[in-house]
Amino acid sequence: MLLYATCPFCSSSLKIQQQQLDTRDGLVRCGHCKKVFNANDHLINPAKPEQQISKTAPLLKASWEKAVTSPKKRFHYGILCLLLLIIFPLQFLYFDYQQILNNASIRPAIDRISSRFDLAIPYYQDLKQIKIIHRRVSSHPHVKNALQLSIIIKNAAELQQAYPLVSFSLTSLNGDTIVQYTIPPDQYLSNEMIGKPFEKNSNQLIELDFIEPTIDTIGFEIDFIEHPLQAHFPFHTLLKRLLVIIENLQITDH
Repeated sequence: MLLYATCPFCSSSLKIQQQQLDTRDGLVRCGHCKKVFNANDHLINPAKPEQQISKTAPLLKASWEKAVTSPKKRFHYGILCLLLLIIFPLQFLYFDYQQILNNASIRPAIDRISSRFDLAIPYYQDLKQIKIIHRRVSSHPHVKNALQLSIIIKNAAELQQAYPLVSFSLTSLNGDTIVQYTIPPDQYLSNEMIGKPFEKNSNQLIELDFIEPTIDTIGFEIDFIEHPLQAHFPFHTLLKRLLVIIENLQITDH
């Protein structure tokens, strides 16, 4: 005969055979809390146990059971917290991003985050740390009525940074600019170097061939210009990437 008893220690309901009670004088061990008690003193209407269990009544939780929150709801709260943690720094970053990205003390951490999540955050940039260690303008060795510019620049910063645009201009005897060229990195770097950073304490050779001006020139000037991709932080691209990361996390959670 099947009987029901309630554990006095954890309130769990137990199924017990009458033979068990007769054999052990009513002593049983709770399968949940492992306590021993006399089931005869805690039987639930042994004659008609089915009357004690309502099909529509809610299930009672014992003291040892913990409420389980839906994983999906838990995840939604986690996503909300993650978005808040991301949005607030981005608001500050939006208004003062250049100062933050070019802060040498925190830049290594920014680069690690960018690499870890593939965020494509612009490289560090400090044009004052790009030095010219050699420069020369001479007649082209193979092309008639052409000149050749040869310069070597060095990244003197303690961090890798983006290659700059190089501005080169020729001036007349009166100091007027006769001709000016702006050379982006993809025109003076080799194919395998395009898109890569200017490593710290490294040198880069830049050569430019151009037609010799008809007006007499007396000198030339070289300046560095910040790359447009550095001057305008791609927030929309960063946000799209973050949304993809969050979507992947949601798929993993399910």
